[in-house]
Amino acid sequence: MQYIDPANIEPHYSTAFCRSHKSYLQNLYSPTLFTEICEELKVPEDYLLKHENWVSNAFMSKYIDKVIEKTGDKNIFYKIGKNFWDPNAISPLEYTLQRLIPPFLFYILYPIQGSKLNLYSRYRSTFIRPGHFIYEVTHKGPLHPEICNNMIGVLEGTKEIFGLSFIKVRHDKCVNHGAELCEFELTYSALSFWKQKFLKFGLAILLLSIVYPALNYFITPTLITKNLFVDMTLFTLLSLIGVVLLGTQIFSIVKFNKTYYEQNKRKNDELFEKNKKLDRRYQESNLLRDLSLKFVRFSSSKDLITSSLNELEKRFGYERAIVMQMDALSSRLNTVDVRGFKENTDTLFKLSFKYPAEKESPQIFANILERGECTLIDNIEEFKKTLEPQNQLLLMAFGVKSLIVSPIQDATNKYGVLVIGSIGEDRQLKMEDKHLIENITRMLALFFQNARNFEKERTLKTLFQKYVPQVVIDGIRHLEAGDSGYLIPKNNAVSSIFVDLRDFTATSETLAPERVVEMLNLYIDYVSKFIASEGGIIDNLVGDGIVAFFPAADADRTEHARKALKSAIRILANLDKLNELMTAKGFPKVRIGIGLHSGNATVGNIGSDRKMNYTAIGDTINLASRLETLCKKYDSTTPSAEQGLLIFSNGVLGRARLVLPCTEIGTIKVRGRHDGVNVYMIDKETAMGIDLDNLKVIPEDELQAKSSTPLLTVGDTGGRRRTDKRPKRRAS
Repeated sequence: MQYIDPANIEPHYSTAFCRSHKSYLQNLYSPTLFTEICEELKVPEDYLLKHENWVSNAFMSKYIDKVIEKTGDKNIFYKIGKNFWDPNAISPLEYTLQRLIPPFLFYILYPIQGSKLNLYSRYRSTFIRPGHFIYEVTHKGPLHPEICNNMIGVLEGTKEIFGLSFIKVRHDKCVNHGAELCEFELTYSALSFWKQKFLKFGLAILLLSIVYPALNYFITPTLITKNLFVDMTLFTLLSLIGVVLLGTQIFSIVKFNKTYYEQNKRKNDELFEKNKKLDRRYQESNLLRDLSLKFVRFSSSKDLITSSLNELEKRFGYERAIVMQMDALSSRLNTVDVRGFKENTDTLFKLSFKYPAEKESPQIFANILERGECTLIDNIEEFKKTLEPQNQLLLMAFGVKSLIVSPIQDATNKYGVLVIGSIGEDRQLKMEDKHLIENITRMLALFFQNARNFEKERTLKTLFQKYVPQVVIDGIRHLEAGDSGYLIPKNNAVSSIFVDLRDFTATSETLAPERVVEMLNLYIDYVSKFIASEGGIIDNLVGDGIVAFFPAADADRTEHARKALKSAIRILANLDKLNELMTAKGFPKVRIGIGLHSGNATVGNIGSDRKMNYTAIGDTINLASRLETLCKKYDSTTPSAEQGLLIFSNGVLGRARLVLPCTEIGTIKVRGRHDGVNVYMIDKETAMGIDLDNLKVIPEDELQAKSSTPLLTVGDTGGRRRTDKRPKRRAS
């Protein structure tokens, strides 16, 4: 739409009208409504707010329709016109001048001014007298009906300016109803107007009372003695009338000035209070925002409480504060932080109340926590009169004039109370303080709830890990994230380990059942500790047998063999510590056999819809079990082997590529397998002498260079392999 170029569109309406439109729309609707209208009409807002700019009649019609559409009020322009004159916005000087100007004089001048601002219409005053006035407005073309309604509003709005008792506008003739022009007939209260113009009459009469004797004296001095009484009487009478009329108007003007300044002071005070409230709300929102941002960084409730009290003291000047936290085990409220108490600090830190409250002890805080409502006590002295002696002593120890006690709670749990006190008469706690403290305690409750939920989750996770491997827990997280294939069985390289107690059946027959369980728990805890430290997974517990496996990692496909071998050696090397613990508990010493093999197995969730187990199955697992059974045949070879023995396959040694002392048993025939397996053993004494932290790992290329059959020659130092049951000592 073109609205600026005067070459294309004849300028019709001055944009000076738009300032009053914007002010009205901002006050009664939305601060951004006028801006939105300008954007939709694609006209710059600054252009419409300048007095020297012009718009066409077509644009004004679209502007009016858009304002009505946005506000939903068909009489909006009548209301804007009626509020065009604001008597509360004029200064005392303007008020005085307006009281000296009669309305009919204003109605003569107004058409002249209107014609300068509206080039589309021509105004003419056709009939003027006190109490009656007629406007005739001629338009160049079609006119929007709301232009006339706006004019009616402007004329009726002059009632407040001149203080008229009534004003009435008739608009019978209108171009929108077939007439050639618009006629506005204005009737107002002339009598009330003349009564309000005593100032002019008083000045005139007072002037006449002074001028008349002077003229009489200078023009006809011979008559002054004859008419002295008449002159003095007339002078006195006129003077009194003038003074009364003048005084009435002066009193009216003084009263207006007083009212004007009182209104301005009240508006300034209201504006100051609004700004003060806005500033406080801004500070409150900033405090809650800052604390919420720090929320995730706090490691304990004490950190959050300390930070909250620091911010409350810094930003809002709260003089005294106490935070009491609920101890779930003892059901007591205990003080965890105290602020602003120079005296009795140690005593307040020792405060502890039973929850629910006991009658013999101070129970005010416990009662408020039980009731669950934030309480504002704005008059401590009056409030103390309603309390028991023990509660009165408690409040006296606080030494405050007003108090806020807010429970820290959620829908189901009670976590404690936050107490804020004020010691000054000029710093009385109010409802706005109560609302702030309520928001702070809600945030504290949310932190306590999250901390409690986190602790429950951690406890549940710890308990859950005792029943299922960590990899299953990780798999559940993957399932929640949408990765359903994480626990699907896959063929993978693993190292399988079997650990068994020697002669445990005979030992258990001599012990009570609960002692058997206690002994097993000590043994299982000892073994699982070393397996878990290397990342192994406890697969199953079969009586005194422990089944575990070490899955291959994506980054290193042979690391699992080294980890399995190290954990098995540590179990043997630390066996004396386990036996010391067994002896201290009154149990006999134990002997251990371990079987270890590396190869491929199927790893994943295996079972049915009713029962699932994360496990590893295959020949590798079976062979590890066979090697553990083989320990019974070789545990008598040395005294050390009788106490503890590890038998592992060449598959473990070849993948681990570790240089460590061991004894080669040779190739053995395992039931269920066609090919023999080359196996090695390490007894307890040998295991104790191995420095696992400094073992050399043979690079794979070096291993391949030594032999074309590395799995059979890693442990060979030149001797031939043996196939009988007598082991030969080797150092690999």
